[in-house]
Amino acid sequence: MKWKTDRGWDKVYWAIDIHDMILKGNYSKELELSYYPDCLGTLRMLSKDKENVLILYSSTWRKQINKVWAELGKEGILFNYINENPEVKNTEICEFSKKFYFNILVDDKVGFDPKEDWRKIYEYYKDSDKNIPEEGK
Repeated sequence: MKWKTDRGWDKVYWAIDIHDMILKGNYSKELELSYYPDCLGTLRMLSKDKENVLILYSSTWRKQINKVWAELGKEGILFNYINENPEVKNTEICEFSKKFYFNILVDDKVGFDPKEDWRKIYEYYKDSDKNIPEEGK
């Protein structure tokens, strides 16, 4: 990511919504683990790259978030935080106590289409010079 290098950043912070991004929303109190195609492979690849910090970004109740966290962990997908980024502290010009810092937001509210965009991210990383193992290898 050219903008990361240009700004001298050593990490990329991803805020990723759960429902209608990772899981297909069923709008029920019961958690249904129905993942979007290409989502798990892409998240697995992102979580293996130590330059990425993955943040589950959701208004879901904590009990369900914890279940999703655990299930993703079983899939080899490791999120760093839930609804926070303690790595980026307040500065003289920015205050992050109410709105945590992220570089990339994966949410339907910003136009992310999970049916197509997970594959695009996967292809971007697979074709990069990061030597991240391809899915299934």
